[in-house]
Amino acid sequence: MQGFGKIPKKSESAPCVRLYEFGPFALNPLKRIVLRNGEPLALTPKCFDVLLMLVERSGEVLVKEELLESIWPDTVVEEGNLNRNISTLRKVLGESPNDHRYIVTVPGRGYRFVAEVRKRFEEYPRVTRLEQRVIGVAEGTEFSPDTPEKKGAVAPIPIPAPTIVRPREPSRMWRTPYSARMLQAAGVVVITLVLVFVMKSSLGTKPILSANDRILIADFSNSTGDPVFDDTLKQAISVELSQSPYLNIISDAKVSLLLKLMTKPPDTRLTPDIARDLCQRAGCKAYITGSIARLGNQYVIALDALNCQTGDVLARQQVTAAGKEQVLRELGVGGTKLRAELGESLSIVQRFDTPLEQTTTPSLEALQAFSAGNLARDRKGDAAAAPLYKRAIEIDPNFTMAYDALGLAYSNLDEPSLATENITKAFELRQRASEREKFQITANFSQIVTGDLEKANQICEPWTQLYPRDSYPHNLLGVNYEFLGHNDKALAEMREAARLNPEGTILHSNIMEDYSALNDLEAAKSEYVRTLEQKLDHPYLHADRYGIAFLQHDETERSRQLAWATGRVGAEDLLLSLDSDTKAYSGKLAEARELSHRAVESARRGDQNETAALWQANAALREAEFGNSDRARKEAEAALALASSRDVQVLASLALARAGDIGRSAKIVDNLARNFPQNTVINGYWLPTIRAAIEIERGSPAKAIDVLRAAIPYELGYPNPQAEVGRYLYPIYVRAHAYFLMHRYEESAAEYQKILDHPSLTGNCPLGALAQLGFARVRAIQGDAGKARSGYEVFLALWKDADQNISLLKQAKAEYSNLH
Repeated sequence: MQGFGKIPKKSESAPCVRLYEFGPFALNPLKRIVLRNGEPLALTPKCFDVLLMLVERSGEVLVKEELLESIWPDTVVEEGNLNRNISTLRKVLGESPNDHRYIVTVPGRGYRFVAEVRKRFEEYPRVTRLEQRVIGVAEGTEFSPDTPEKKGAVAPIPIPAPTIVRPREPSRMWRTPYSARMLQAAGVVVITLVLVFVMKSSLGTKPILSANDRILIADFSNSTGDPVFDDTLKQAISVELSQSPYLNIISDAKVSLLLKLMTKPPDTRLTPDIARDLCQRAGCKAYITGSIARLGNQYVIALDALNCQTGDVLARQQVTAAGKEQVLRELGVGGTKLRAELGESLSIVQRFDTPLEQTTTPSLEALQAFSAGNLARDRKGDAAAAPLYKRAIEIDPNFTMAYDALGLAYSNLDEPSLATENITKAFELRQRASEREKFQITANFSQIVTGDLEKANQICEPWTQLYPRDSYPHNLLGVNYEFLGHNDKALAEMREAARLNPEGTILHSNIMEDYSALNDLEAAKSEYVRTLEQKLDHPYLHADRYGIAFLQHDETERSRQLAWATGRVGAEDLLLSLDSDTKAYSGKLAEARELSHRAVESARRGDQNETAALWQANAALREAEFGNSDRARKEAEAALALASSRDVQVLASLALARAGDIGRSAKIVDNLARNFPQNTVINGYWLPTIRAAIEIERGSPAKAIDVLRAAIPYELGYPNPQAEVGRYLYPIYVRAHAYFLMHRYEESAAEYQKILDHPSLTGNCPLGALAQLGFARVRAIQGDAGKARSGYEVFLALWKDADQNISLLKQAKAEYSNLH
């Protein structure tokens, strides 16, 4: 029996013909007809061709130049012709001006068909000359609709039958049968040649690469004897070709992963043979090789695009530089020409072609250091890359992308002050970058420096449209949605980023965090396993797996993650600080203090003072919530002395407010508000929380409630700093305290319950345990002995092994005893 949705078998009498269905419409490429609910639509041939191309490549962005070249291959037409056909199609499809369900305009680029397209097959008899609906098929020839289609191809222009003219009386010399046959043969040859010429002209030249074909960039062959060219030219041509929205270049991370699978060292040079092997493994269409040779004072640079399967040359460019200082400029010229030869339209090349020495640096030595930094980042991590990026900047203080790369490295190393400094410099120099790089620099500036998440999202949206294969804007959108507490949206963006860049290790960590926030811990664990199976690793993955183990009470797994991190720079301090919170969650304050101290020292040994200060500020905040005000103030001041950066100030000022030092806290708050007026997380989450804590200390809990209204949209979010696994939910906790002081107990209980209802958000943050105690106290005051007793019992079970000298524990035990 024929299964539903399966393709019917073909037969000699009834071959299959593909149909495309979308909404109420059915498009038949063979009949060149579009039906709506079974009724044919009136479409011009060009309108049909445009619709067919959009439908066949649904989901893809078809640039206007590509549509113009395909639909009008032999005619120079204005863009308005295409716009009019699109407008006609929208009317025919029933789209309103504000509801484009089928065709979406991608600003500055082209169009995308967004409706779901269903492909099915219908039975048709073979068409003969008497039945055919296509002009130009020879009489008696069977027309087989099984002929493979070219993706996005336009039907050839029909060739009219030659006009029959009655001949004049031929001269005597041509009356022999042989002469007549020769004349007929010659006529056939001439007509055949004309037809071939017309057909070739009508079809146009097919690009070497399509927009979906992937390419690999191999290492250059350097016969000059100058080592400065060894890695720099590959880096330079990568930057040049990456300007293209058309070319699909596989990432360095993908190359590193493939080398691992081939059991080759990560520093293996991509010679032509290895590049071809990698190219095939990666499913690429072509790989780019290059060479540089010295000819007197000149340098000859060659670029070849080779077929991955055959090794045949697909495209070739050669340029000559008059001297060493001209190499990068001439390489950029060759790269631009290669882009056009590979199939990118001239208008796109011209639009996205910033000179190479401007997008990188005119200094080969600076580019060499930058290239080494990229290699170190991919192979050893951000800590190894940062000194090399700094070296590149020392050589060329105007090296825009080196500043941006260094800023991102510091951001990943939890050094936000240094990250801000370098990304700000990149932003100031952004005119020296390509269009693609400008997107990255401005988005990083908005997200990391000013903290304006809405502005960052506004930058990322057109970036995803113009460069639909870039994973980075989806990553930024995902992170921003995490900050805002939109975990479902964050997960969707992170999954799309990981689809585009499967080797992006931190992307998989972010996916784990999003699954955990949505309380899907098994999916988060599966993501962890899959990522390690791909031979990808990062401290964040292990921190996230530690967090899941905490939620599932898996002490064995927590210990395993701690053992993994021991002695690893950038991992040990992170896991130690996480474990300190776990100990505090159980009331083991002495152990928590020792672990925090070790985390601070580990970070300082790795020359990460700002990270060390964050761990110390976190410890200060913990002491404040446990009622140890003097110790909290000392820890906060020590953290500020170590690194008085933005994120350290945030945690330290909250710790000081909760410890009663509201004068010092208020000064820091005013400084944060003045210096970061656009920061969404600081102004929407942290400042309302700290100011509310100050008002509580001033004896104005009602004013605290009013101040906290600004935090409501963000209170379930993922606020930096130091929230690698759990989320604080601090606005909710402070609001619950304020309601308690106002004797609005039912509202206080509701806020504490909100924390208890989100264990996957609080994680191992001690507020989760303290909220349990707060809830029990509220119910006790309300006289609800049953709920109060239950609440105290849960808290005391959590703190069954707690340090007995903690005042909170003594109070809880006394309160519980009074219930009896």
